[in-house]
Amino acid sequence: MSQDNVCHCQLPQLQSSTSSTTILKHKRTLEDSLMNQKLDVSSIVLLRFVKPESQKNDARRSSQACIAAYSTSFKTNSFSEVEALRTSTIGPSPLIKTSQMLGYDAEDGSMSAGLRTEQKGIPVHVDILKAYSNGLELRDCDDLLFVDVIPNRHCEFARAATACILDGTLPQLHYLGFVRAEHLPKVHEAITAQVYEHWDNSSESGPKTRPRESDELQPLGLKVLASANGIIQWPQSLSERFPQDTPEHKALEAKHEEFLQLYPQGASTAAPTTQSSTPSRSNAKPDFSIDHEALPLDPNRAVDLPGVSVADFTAQRQDHRSKSEIVHIIRSIKYQTLNCLSSLVAHPMQGWQSLLAKDLVQPWWSPLTTSYGSGMSLMRF
Repeated sequence: MSQDNVCHCQLPQLQSSTSSTTILKHKRTLEDSLMNQKLDVSSIVLLRFVKPESQKNDARRSSQACIAAYSTSFKTNSFSEVEALRTSTIGPSPLIKTSQMLGYDAEDGSMSAGLRTEQKGIPVHVDILKAYSNGLELRDCDDLLFVDVIPNRHCEFARAATACILDGTLPQLHYLGFVRAEHLPKVHEAITAQVYEHWDNSSESGPKTRPRESDELQPLGLKVLASANGIIQWPQSLSERFPQDTPEHKALEAKHEEFLQLYPQGASTAAPTTQSSTPSRSNAKPDFSIDHEALPLDPNRAVDLPGVSVADFTAQRQDHRSKSEIVHIIRSIKYQTLNCLSSLVAHPMQGWQSLLAKDLVQPWWSPLTTSYGSGMSLMRF
């Protein structure tokens, strides 16, 4: 915890189902846990209650001891001047009636002592939040975060925080609670109903139901029939919907005359023609333009591969080459041929000129023609 944090810990209350020894044991456990975290537990805050007058046999305690713990690692604390620490007391706050408690069974008319002690009502928790915020210097950019580590099953602190936010008492308050999964649906439903009820009772909200002036539907006053390119027009097809000399057709013609008086420019129903701004798509064709005085080759040119007879090979056969060397030479020829074809596909003009300018084929085949000239042919362009 930092100097801007304070811990409000409500100590266990004595009730009919627990003994004083158990209460003292739990109290010491809480104090030891807080002291192990280097927190000061010397500030005791007394939470006082006011019992309902209608319940004369109410056995609930009229007070509860609380600890306002803060870190001992800092000399000062931002909550040192709040009402709860300055007066060491909160309340007196009215306790909720047993008949108004959540989970109260009207037919049975009774609740366990633990459930009666657990619920104290939203007003009590609202007073606790106000006691720790009164005297706290908050700027417009500051936020007040309340973290409910161990909320009860009805999450009364969350409802109290919602009430303070809705009525504007603590507009900078934010609530964060660790609620059990089985309790979350009912808590969410209750807070949602609380927000809706506040909105229904607000002067800024509209009526819950909109009264109708008359049960009869008023006829629709249709004035503008059509619009094209910003010009209000009378559709020609509308005049053809009813036969000639019928009451409907005459009433429609009267409307037409009234329309032309209001919108003379709408006499013509022909929509103005507009030229599309979308350019037409061009068909893809080969590019045979001259680039740096380099003319493209004739696409109809036939590539002749002249044959060489076996008698023209004068080199002596050499048998010292191994099989692995021959495989390596064939792979080299394959890769260089593929590179040459890729160059021709990517750049047809430059590739053909480069191929014609250089004798690239002869070195590829020279090792084979030298070693195995019998039955081989050289490729020439």
